[in-house]
Amino acid sequence: MESYYGHDIGDDHITSVLLGGDVLRYVLSTVLESKFSSDGKSLVSEQELGELAEGLDRFTQTLRAIVTPSSVTFGEAYGTERGKITLSNYGNMLGLSSETIAHVLEAAQQKAQELDLPLNDLK
Repeated sequence: MESYYGHDIGDDHITSVLLGGDVLRYVLSTVLESKFSSDGKSLVSEQELGELAEGLDRFTQTLRAIVTPSSVTFGEAYGTERGKITLSNYGNMLGLSSETIAHVLEAAQQKAQELDLPLNDLK
């Protein structure tokens, strides 16, 4: 369990949540609401929950990797040319619209600017 915790609070996920702020938290909560009942019971299979967790993991990691320079995720898929496409693909897997994904990305870029972090120049 410690390795999962360390991974989740590491630079790729916690930074994404901080950059995405309220916009990201709201979007992710809407994704999760459809999967659980009001009393917290899962409405989907364990396999579907696993796929959802993996999708959330990839979306937040990609958001982090493409907004500011990162040593966490490398490769062309996370670079300035394809980063937005990768984020969009992972967002679509979660059921997010293109507009919602763009809104999350914009919020994260704005927060990075407010924090005076270097921004990647995404194309």
